[in-house]
Amino acid sequence: MSDPYLRVVAAATGAHVLFAARVQHWPFDAMSRHLWTPWGSDRLTDPQSQLFERQVRFITALHPGWTPDHQHRAETYTLDLRYVSRPGADFVDCVLVGKAFDLEPRKAQQAALSLFEKLSAVLPPGYALLPAAEGDFATWTGEDLAREDRDADLPWVEIRRPAELLFWTARGVPARHLPVVYPFSLNPSAWESVWLTQARLSQPSLVSVSLSPAYFALNDEAVLADLAADFNAVAAEAQGAPPPHAPAEQSGQAGTPLAVQAAQFGALYTDYLAALRIPFSMRVVVRGPRVVALALRTALSGPAWPPDETRFPLAVLAEMVEAGAEHAHTLRHNFERLEQAHWDPYPPTVPLAPLVERLPYLVGPTGALCAFRLPLLPADGLPGVKVGAELKLPANAAATPAESA
Repeated sequence: MSDPYLRVVAAATGAHVLFAARVQHWPFDAMSRHLWTPWGSDRLTDPQSQLFERQVRFITALHPGWTPDHQHRAETYTLDLRYVSRPGADFVDCVLVGKAFDLEPRKAQQAALSLFEKLSAVLPPGYALLPAAEGDFATWTGEDLAREDRDADLPWVEIRRPAELLFWTARGVPARHLPVVYPFSLNPSAWESVWLTQARLSQPSLVSVSLSPAYFALNDEAVLADLAADFNAVAAEAQGAPPPHAPAEQSGQAGTPLAVQAAQFGALYTDYLAALRIPFSMRVVVRGPRVVALALRTALSGPAWPPDETRFPLAVLAEMVEAGAEHAHTLRHNFERLEQAHWDPYPPTVPLAPLVERLPYLVGPTGALCAFRLPLLPADGLPGVKVGAELKLPANAAATPAESA
């Protein structure tokens, strides 16, 4: 395996070292054949579930983990999975861009090469990375699409998880402002509509999903624990409140939609905080026609499929936030250096703690899979669209498992 070309971007605080690699994959029908056949589990015998599980394990392997001496904080890196579509191209290209940062350029270069080697080693079965040479880097990463002179025809749009402050009050209980962050939806087949939209357009487009390991200071973990306790208390209050037909002086908020929601938020935050034991920071950006951002918002919205009748259906639309001229430079800077600098044309009216501002961008491995997803289409493909460069199958993988046994 050859080493990738390294793009060194010097800064006053250190060196950003970037590499790029095209994501290649086996034909999707071959991927669907080479799976485990477990006993007694309908879920695990579903090919798509197994393929998704492999991608979740890949994302999990990208987190350095926690050590008591916090040595892992020296591992500062970001990954950006990009889907680039150009009119007349044979397929929607999938490119993985990586960035390592260090105060010393030589250490940053070593870290970038180590990161590329790790990525190549932990990719799920059926995928491989083709490193970009110096002449490929700009085209593969879509640098030309990010130029300032293209802002008029290719807007920057960020897709965000909806967030709001829940104001809860009940008789005899102090009023609370609680931050509610709605999850992206893990819809198995939703991304095919995004890729199909990109392939159909006569304009270029780029979807960028930036993922970076996140860490919490001890005081942040205390805040998260307090939030979980508050939401569980609110859920208990809502569940124990009088029914909607009770007299008004007794019912409080029990009959309102807010109470119904609150009864589910305890479980929501329990799940959310459990996922954040392996935390990542994720930002999702579209550079291109607004219809691509619309397709991606739809793919990340609504309850997961199939719906779970035992849980509250958080059927909320993800947010589309378009950057104006005053914020476009921030997104361009993030794109070029694989940063995640925050921008917001609608700052909150209520001052928020730094951790609360981070909450909409924090995900666990499964939450990351909603957007940070390697190419995956039905076994028989999808008419009119090809996603990612196809690999030639190994000789021993051409037959089905039964034929090769």
